[in-house]
Amino acid sequence: MPTIVAKRVSNYELFYDLVFVYATSRLTTLLHQDHVTFGVFLNFIISSVLVLFIWMQQTFYLNKYGERDRLDIYTNIAAMFVIGNFALNIGKLNYTTVDVLVYNGLLILAYALIVYQYYMRGRQHGFTQNIKVSMWTLTGSILGFALLTGIWLILKQVADAGLAYFLSQYFYVAWLLPVIFPFFFYKRFDETLINFPHLVERCQLITIISFGETVLGIIQTYPLADYPIAGFAFFVGMSMMFIAYISQTYLNIDHHQITRARGLVVSHVLLVIGVNLMTVGIEFFANHHHVETGFVLFLTALYIYYVRLLSTSVYNRETYRINKRVLFEYASWLLIYSFLFYALRHDLVFLSIAYAVFGYIMTRVGFLQRRRAREAAGITL
Repeated sequence: MPTIVAKRVSNYELFYDLVFVYATSRLTTLLHQDHVTFGVFLNFIISSVLVLFIWMQQTFYLNKYGERDRLDIYTNIAAMFVIGNFALNIGKLNYTTVDVLVYNGLLILAYALIVYQYYMRGRQHGFTQNIKVSMWTLTGSILGFALLTGIWLILKQVADAGLAYFLSQYFYVAWLLPVIFPFFFYKRFDETLINFPHLVERCQLITIISFGETVLGIIQTYPLADYPIAGFAFFVGMSMMFIAYISQTYLNIDHHQITRARGLVVSHVLLVIGVNLMTVGIEFFANHHHVETGFVLFLTALYIYYVRLLSTSVYNRETYRINKRVLFEYASWLLIYSFLFYALRHDLVFLSIAYAVFGYIMTRVGFLQRRRAREAAGITL
């Protein structure tokens, strides 16, 4: 098996990630409404996917072709400005025609900057098949966004009351189509170009950003002076989830492998959405009027988070492959505590303590699985 030299994450990539701190804040703010309807929830999901897939496409470019030169530095800085203003337009209750044009114009520009990077790198080193496919698929996404914007503007001009409601509440689901368009051509990408350890580190960084939003949400919602037990217990529970994540992605995954890595990134897109939902769910528990909504968001977040975290186990080292016994343990504890969380949803202190214990148990399951695997393989520390 060839030795893979890990590509370092540059300071410019870390600087670029800063704008996603703001984007994450905007996304969670989107759910902070008096009534979280299905339309609002759907808006959150679509907006999250749009933001995170910009990050994903930029990450693929930097992973394969990033050289820390002037091309990458200046385009990343320009992209930060574009993405920051794109995030600023997330979550408006009523989008005017100007808002829609600005929103989609910035979305298209964010993709166009990535195409420009591929184009300039192709001029430097030659237009390989991978660069060509990347350029044309992303250009297809751009054309898709432009077409949908045009359709929306035309329909808005002829819309009656029913159509106007549909356009405002559900039509933006169509924006998923240009996002997933490049995935129809994934077999044409040269996966040997992926520097897997670099990609794992980039995924860890975007996840840490989301957990950072959770930290702020817990501390601001449950200050120690007012919620000494609940604030601490929620923080412990969140920390246990983070430990489980780092244990899986740092200890279990084989960082030095050549593989199709899109599953890893897509899992992280959903995992980050789960963390953001968890943030809002925990915050809602402090408001008696939002407890039921908070419980739904919280429980949905836990299932998304652990299912997607375990899905990354396909990249594990051979020693740490997940077996049916471990999956059964994870599923059993998740199901047991789902009922417990439901029973305790109106008791903030006991709910928070149950969450902390649950987080510890899930982390412990992973720890015991690694210990059993090492013992079976005769590995001593």
